[in-house]
Amino acid sequence: TGRCHNTESHQWHVGFPDGRIVRSAMGQYCYEKDGRTQTSIEESIDGGNSWKKISHFLQGYWFYTHKLKKLSDGSIVSAGFLMQSFGPGGSVEQRKSIVPGQIQAGDTCFMISSDGGYTWDGPHFVLQGIISWEPDFVELPDGSLLFINSTIQAGRAVRQIVRRTDTGFVNEPVMEIRRGSPTDSNPQGGFTPETVTMTPDGLIVGARRGGVYSCSNDLGENWYEIADAPKCVYQPIIEALPDGRFLTAWHYDGDVPFGQLDMYIGTHTFRLKHDLPKSTALTLERQLSQDGSQYINAFTARLTSEGKPVVGREIQMRVRQTWLADGTANPVDIAESPDIRLATTDENGKAKFALTEMDIIRDIHHGYSVIVNFIPKPDDDCADCKGPSRGAYPLTPKRNCP
Repeated sequence: TGRCHNTESHQWHVGFPDGRIVRSAMGQYCYEKDGRTQTSIEESIDGGNSWKKISHFLQGYWFYTHKLKKLSDGSIVSAGFLMQSFGPGGSVEQRKSIVPGQIQAGDTCFMISSDGGYTWDGPHFVLQGIISWEPDFVELPDGSLLFINSTIQAGRAVRQIVRRTDTGFVNEPVMEIRRGSPTDSNPQGGFTPETVTMTPDGLIVGARRGGVYSCSNDLGENWYEIADAPKCVYQPIIEALPDGRFLTAWHYDGDVPFGQLDMYIGTHTFRLKHDLPKSTALTLERQLSQDGSQYINAFTARLTSEGKPVVGREIQMRVRQTWLADGTANPVDIAESPDIRLATTDENGKAKFALTEMDIIRDIHHGYSVIVNFIPKPDDDCADCKGPSRGAYPLTPKRNCP
């Protein structure tokens, strides 16, 4: 195997129980005879011996197809990076051209087909504001899609859930990946996986070229290295097999011309026995006065694991004033605020914080923000988590007060 000139290069395939195979080609590099700026879809009903074009999409744009997956209802999703067309007849001269004023090279999106690849809907944009050349995703039990971006292409390690509704797809916020993200200035650092699959019980397992295999039990927020596994090889793709095994396919070496090195396709197959820290979650609620008529400067954080309270754990709260003494905005990020308070969870998993110094403020425009975190001790069986942040005004009105 290797890179070579080929006007009909195909990268991704999905199969159906009746033996039908659907494949996609990266738009613009292929199918010059049919128009360069489009992504073409073909099918085979004879085991891949012959192929017939059945559809195309995103004509006039370059879509870097990087994943083609079939969902539980039979729908096909094609995910990748969308950019302007380039070269002869394109919008820009070459692929990495940036027009004046352009902020980033393109956007990540996906197309979806509910009829086996004959018609397509989209693009549906995801991971907004993030450069994500090669994202991957898994389907959650409720039919939502969880997109994960690794740092392998120097993009930020993030994740995002996309909900399916009666009228289309709705993006939840782009969320950070904590454990597994870079811990230094290396933009390709960390070990977040570039290809992921999920088991029926919600465990996500991933692989990364030249790196470790890892898994997550909290929807990709924290990743844990899998011991006794080999290093993964170049540009892998991983699948969870029905018999409980995981299969990763990859190719030896890298992006080199055909014939230059002795490259080959290889696989890793393994079963996984895991004993991961319990996933945790934090909520944050502002408290009311005893008579329920007014919000006060006190907050309750609640730590749970699998819906049950976690007792006797220390919760950290950071406090940040919105305005400085001279009336200018405070430039310090809430997550870096040096004003730190600590409290321990009770039998209900609740930790209470009283900010009584705020009670004497009589400026209706003054505000502050708080954020909570759980950082376990080394021998704890619970995973760390970041809780929500919220803004507040120290001076609040009373209900039903004339």
